[in-house]
Amino acid sequence: MKIAFTGSHGTGKTTLAKKLSEDLNLDLITNISRNYYKSNNIENFEILTKDERWIHQKNLFNLEILEESKYSNFVTDRSIIDFLAYTVLYSRSSLIDMGKLMESAKKITFGYDYLFYLPIEFNYQSEIGRASKETQVEVDDSIKFLIDNFKLPHFVVKGTLEERLNFIKKVINK
Repeated sequence: MKIAFTGSHGTGKTTLAKKLSEDLNLDLITNISRNYYKSNNIENFEILTKDERWIHQKNLFNLEILEESKYSNFVTDRSIIDFLAYTVLYSRSSLIDMGKLMESAKKITFGYDYLFYLPIEFNYQSEIGRASKETQVEVDDSIKFLIDNFKLPHFVVKGTLEERLNFIKKVINK
């Protein structure tokens, strides 16, 4: 079973993914971005040039693909749609490059058994490597656009951690 969470930063994806992977005994793919930014000494990607952002977002996109390819069953706290949303918004790339990424993302996303979208519900909390509140809203809009544009089957998950987990488990157990 391949379960992916999508949503902007600060929506609780990592917390939910960790708990769900424990409950379902599935491998967890998490913190790709955090680990990447930390290993590359990037504390605020918003100050990078568009060319630098393009390089880093492309690397993150490919890292997520690599991690997902290692497991037949997993929970990931960031779907490939998340990486694409950041790339679309904050990178300078040619239409050809962006088209290739979009086609790859579409194929990968349709390989998920479940895609759960987490809207912005909580007060924004700053963190190293995490973009601003304004960026959070822009990324959320981009993710919603990509979900609609690709016509991706997904479930919207809201509420407390317990309410979210209960909803997800009901969806999976149908």
